[in-house]
Amino acid sequence: MSSEHRPPYLLLALVALTITAAVVIAFLFSDAVATAVLFVLLTPAALAASVHIGMFMLMLGDGSPKSRVSHTAIMVAVIAPTVGTLVVQVVAVVLAIGWSGRAFPLPLLAAVASALWCWSITAAAAAVVKAYR
Repeated sequence: MSSEHRPPYLLLALVALTITAAVVIAFLFSDAVATAVLFVLLTPAALAASVHIGMFMLMLGDGSPKSRVSHTAIMVAVIAPTVGTLVVQVVAVVLAIGWSGRAFPLPLLAAVASALWCWSITAAAAAVVKAYR
């Protein structure tokens, strides 16, 4: 099986480990401590991943696209993942502060929302660059 068709076992293992750690932390500590620990662990990881994805999107400009639309899509693909991830994380922290109930899933949901945002904006930008090259 070639590497491009192999399921991302490492990513799936990291997700399972993160969820397991979140549940264990939530039951060992108070909900507020668990939520704070998860935000401290997941927010820098989400921001670092979004910056890396944004920088990776600079390669959309390979081949020198001539269209102004393509250049705009590349700029959006470089900047939007990090800005969107930052907004999602800040909104999640604000929601967690006012949450009445178990809030430890909020950092996990924020990480998933950040990943979906990065995926959707970069996929859209790649499609626009391909269409308007």
